[in-house]
Amino acid sequence: MPEMRQRVAFLKWGEEWSSAEIAEVLGITQSTVRAHLKLARDELAEEIGPEITFEDTADDAGKGVAW
Repeated sequence: MPEMRQRVAFLKWGEEWSSAEIAEVLGITQSTVRAHLKLARDELAEEIGPEITFEDTADDAGKGVAW
């Protein structure tokens, strides 16, 4: 997994930062944060299997990213 995607995933799922906080600190847009999260989720699901579960947070819900 590319380094930026790892950072985004860690800050979101490990540290529970909002997409806005991640975007600001990493100098990317919130839509880029959401794209990284989707790609990370897809990659992890492929590695681990479809049983992997992710909890969506309010700041990412309904923003055009299909989980």
